[in-house]
Amino acid sequence: MQDVGKSQTSIVRSRPVSHAIGACDRTATWMGEKGKGMMKRNRRISLTIKLNILIAAIVLFVSLGLTVNSYFVYRRKIDGIYYEKAEKFALLAKNGVKSWIVGNLKDIVLSEEFQAVRAQALAANNDQMILDYLEEVPSLYTSTYDEADQTFTSLSMAEEYDTLVDTLERLRRVFGTKSVYIQFDRDGTTYNIVNSQGDLFYVGSEEDPNSVFGPYEDNERIPATVYHEGEDWLCSALEQIGDAGEIDGIIGVDIDMNDIMEERHWFLVNSIILTLVLTALGILAGMLVMRQTATQPLRLLARAATSFAMGDAGYTREDIIDLPIYSNDEIGDLYKEIRSMQSRIVDYTDNLTRVTAEKERTATELRTAARIQEAMLPDTQEAFPDIREFALFASMKPAKEVGGDFYDFVMVDEDHLAVCIADVSDKGVPAALFMMAAKIILNYRVHMGGLPGEILTEVNELICRDSRSDMFVTVWLGILDLKSGVLTCSNAGHEYPVVRGTDGIFEVYHDKHDMVIGAIETAKYHNYEILLKPGDAVFVYTDGLPEASNPENEMYGMKRLQEALNHMKGETPEGILNGIMEDVKVFVGDADQFDDLTMLCLEYSGDGSH
Repeated sequence: MQDVGKSQTSIVRSRPVSHAIGACDRTATWMGEKGKGMMKRNRRISLTIKLNILIAAIVLFVSLGLTVNSYFVYRRKIDGIYYEKAEKFALLAKNGVKSWIVGNLKDIVLSEEFQAVRAQALAANNDQMILDYLEEVPSLYTSTYDEADQTFTSLSMAEEYDTLVDTLERLRRVFGTKSVYIQFDRDGTTYNIVNSQGDLFYVGSEEDPNSVFGPYEDNERIPATVYHEGEDWLCSALEQIGDAGEIDGIIGVDIDMNDIMEERHWFLVNSIILTLVLTALGILAGMLVMRQTATQPLRLLARAATSFAMGDAGYTREDIIDLPIYSNDEIGDLYKEIRSMQSRIVDYTDNLTRVTAEKERTATELRTAARIQEAMLPDTQEAFPDIREFALFASMKPAKEVGGDFYDFVMVDEDHLAVCIADVSDKGVPAALFMMAAKIILNYRVHMGGLPGEILTEVNELICRDSRSDMFVTVWLGILDLKSGVLTCSNAGHEYPVVRGTDGIFEVYHDKHDMVIGAIETAKYHNYEILLKPGDAVFVYTDGLPEASNPENEMYGMKRLQEALNHMKGETPEGILNGIMEDVKVFVGDADQFDDLTMLCLEYSGDGSH
C-alpha cells in the first residue's frame, strides 16, 4: 500500500499497457537462468485448475444430491407399495379362512389340557403327541356325511388343523410372502395358533413381546409396520378374524424386507451410473465455459496489474483502462475496482483518521454512561449504618461498558427493608437505558408500599403500557420484616435464590417463577414467604453468575456456586460476595465475560421475636 501511494504522488506521464507488458518480458529476460529457476520453484496452482476443480466439485455435489434425493423418494414409493401389499394380503387372508374353525382351534389350543400335552411333547421332542391329541378332539362345526349309514361324522381338530394349514400355505404361495400365521392375544400375552409352515410346536407357543407393536393390544388390527430384530426384517400387517363382539384371532402376513432392498439396490446402482455420466459431461461443459468467460480475462487482468506494480513512475491508474475486458459481471467489476484502487486508498486513509476520532468520542461517552449507571446503584458500604437487624452487600460487574443488570434496596418504613435484583434481556446501551427506566419505576412503586406481588404487577403494567421495545426484565423482589424475620418475596422469571438456614448450610430455594416483567400486560405475580432466623442469609444473583464460562466452554453452574457458598458460609455478606467473585475469576481464567455479573447477599440479625 505504501508503494502504491508513492506511485500516485509521483505521476508525470502515462504509457500504453502493451509497453508495460513488454517491460515485464524484458525484466524476466534480465533475471537470467537463475531467476527463472526461482520462479519455477515458486510456481503456484493456476486459477484455471482451481476453478475447474470447483466446477467439478459443484457438479458432483449437485448430482449426488439429486441422486440421493431421488433414491429416498423412490424408496418411500417402494415402501408404500409394500405396505399397501401387506395390508391388502392380510385382508384377503382374513377372508380366506373360516372364523369358526379358527375360534374352535383357538379355544382348544389355549386350554390347560392342551398346554399340558404340549409341554410333554416339548419335553419329549415329539410333535406327534400334539397331533394325536388333536385327532382325539372332534370339530364342533364340521362333519362328513356317510351315504351308506346316512349319518354325519364330525371331523377331528387334526383334520381342521391340516385344512387351515393348507389354506394358509396356499395363500402364502399366491401372495409370494414369507409367512402367513394366526395368533391370539390374552391377558397381555400373544399365543400362536397356526402358521403356514404347519409347525406343530408353533401351536400354543407364546410370542415374545415386540416393542414395535407395543401400542397395540387386545387383538387389535395392526397396520403395515416394519421392524428389524435379530435376523427378522419384516413388513407385517395383521387383521382381525371374527366380529367386533367376538374376536377369534388375528391373521398376520409377513413380507421379507430383503425383497424391498433388492429393488432399492437396483435403482441406486443405475442412478449412480447415470449420475457419473451426466457429471462428466457437466464438468467438461463447465470447464469450457469457465475458460472463455473467466480464466482468460483474469489472466489478462493479472498481467496488466503486475505490469502496473512493476512499472516506473510514468504509470497511472489509467494504464489498465485499455484492456479488452467488456464483460458486465464480477470480472468487469474487478477491472473497475483496480482502476479506482489508488483513489480509494487515499479515501480510506482519510476515513480511518475520522473513524478513530469518532471511536474515541464514543468511548468517552460510554465511560460517562458507565459512571452514571454506577452512581444510580446504592452504595452498600454506607447504607443503613445505624440499623443492626440486618447486613447486606451487593455488587455488579457489567460485561460491556454499561450493563443491563441492577440491584436496589430501600427502607420502606422503619420495620421493613425492600431488596431487589433484576436482569434486562439485552446488553449494552439499550439494556442500560431500559434498566434505568425499570429501576426508577420499581423504586418509586416500592416506596408506595404493598406486597411484592402487588408491586411487580403494577410495575409490569406500567412497563408494558409505555415500552415500545421488545426487551423484558427478570426481577426478584423481597420485603423483610425486621421484627419477625419474615421475608415476603415474588419472582418474575428470575434465578432461584440460595438461602442459608439455621444449620448454616446454603440451599437453593426453588420458588415459583411468574412471567418476566414487560412481556404480558395482564400478568399477575404471587407472593411467598421465607422465615429468617438470626444468622440466616439470602443470596440472589443474575444468570451471568452460573453461566460464566471458562476457556473450555464449561459453565460455572449452580453446583459449583452452592459449594463455594457453603465454603464461605461463616463469612459476612461482603466476604461472601468477594469470595464468590474471586472463585468465578479463577474459574473463568482468560475467557471473555459475555454477561453482566450481579450479586446481593442479605443476612438477618434481628431477634425474630414478633
